Amino acid sequence: MTGTARAGSRLPPWRRWLRALALLAAMHGAAAAWAQPAQSAAAAASGPADAVQEGRLVINNRPIATFRATLLGRAPRERALAARTAVEAVVQRGGPGQTAVWRAQDGNTTGLQLDGIMVFYLSADDLDPGLSLAEAAEVVRGRLQIAVNESREKSDPHRIALGIAYSAAATVLGYLLLRATFSLRRRASIRVTSIIDNWDPSRRRSLFATYLHHARSATLLVVLALTWAVALLVIYLWATFVLRQFGYTRAWGERAQTPFTPPVDLTPGDEQCGWQSLLGIGHQDTDPLDLTAPPGMRIVGASSDHLVIASAHRLPLGSEVAFRPGYSALVRAMGSRYLQQMVCGGSRRATRCA
Repeated sequence: MTGTARAGSRLPPWRRWLRALALLAAMHGAAAAWAQPAQSAAAAASGPADAVQEGRLVINNRPIATFRATLLGRAPRERALAARTAVEAVVQRGGPGQTAVWRAQDGNTTGLQLDGIMVFYLSADDLDPGLSLAEAAEVVRGRLQIAVNESREKSDPHRIALGIAYSAAATVLGYLLLRATFSLRRRASIRVTSIIDNWDPSRRRSLFATYLHHARSATLLVVLALTWAVALLVIYLWATFVLRQFGYTRAWGERAQTPFTPPVDLTPGDEQCGWQSLLGIGHQDTDPLDLTAPPGMRIVGASSDHLVIASAHRLPLGSEVAFRPGYSALVRAMGSRYLQQMVCGGSRRATRCA
């Protein structure tokens, strides 16, 4: 028994880590199995008010819509399952993948079409408070278009080959940058060591030599830290670029929103815009919901002190953008102490500064 214990204590480090990971996986599985009966019991104990549960339509890891009402005899979860099945069936047919919105005459129901085929419906009872059916339909249509495009990319040989070519080029460039970074590090280390070692050879045995030794060690550590920082940055940029080339490795997290409700722009078409710019104006200065952007630009979002706009062309740093304000935006702007107000008209001209 003693020999067995000693043999176990001399296991290679990688086997110890493997055993620890296996133990953690077993504990996690046991915890999940124990939690499932508890969740089932809680669901069974819930009252009739929880009988109708929300159904989320998710395609290619992207949330498309949330169904909350029973429509045509189908519960929300059944509607979500049927909608996903319909969308996948239309995508597999290999059509152009164009989405469209169909609106009923009564105004209480709208439908989403994919390649001219109705895939699911939205009703007014599915919406959040304060959101119109037309706005919600456009939001869902934009999300569905993005998910369909990415689903089609997964089986498009031309797009996959193009992604492989771009990834290979990025890999070669990243390798060259890493090699150049570490080569510069070696040269810098040799140069620093040579300078410090040749500094006043007559005083090498004095206290000054001790400080030079510490200075050399500290300098080499700084050079090493900078080298690895640059290397990690290159690796991060390379991985980000490569993963974005393929639909099945592209980031699919939901975009966060500011605490201000409702959002400024509910159209998720930001990926189609070439440039986004950050302007120094926000909710504390005016009402972004009541601003009209110039032609060719679109308001994407706003925070307390900044406004994000999307445009087809890049705006130079320091550019000024003129918006057409509505009544709410004008009133808040004229009362803001962070803005300069100028009233121009006829012979009267007044200026008030903060």
